[in-house]
Amino acid sequence: MAAELIGRCRCPICGSDKGRLTLAKSLLPVITCNGCNVQCFARSDVSDRHFRALLIAEPAQAAAPPAPAPASVPATIAPPHAKPTGSGWGLFGARQ
Repeated sequence: MAAELIGRCRCPICGSDKGRLTLAKSLLPVITCNGCNVQCFARSDVSDRHFRALLIAEPAQAAAPPAPAPASVPATIAPPHAKPTGSGWGLFGARQ
């Protein structure tokens, strides 16, 4: 099971912003730093609060552009309530 990413954080060892704060199976946070290759594990609620204080605020995502309006349905398509015309073989839609 992959660890759930909480966000990016400042590394408590080297101070770089290359740290990743994830949740371990115990639901306590783990900091993994790609700058100095260190892993820091929280073992209590107090260290949990200290780790989460190191989180870096993510810039707000730009709003997605609105979806385009759906294209109109061509007039050659029969409406769903139309009766089938039958195939002439009698297997796939008998004429009524």
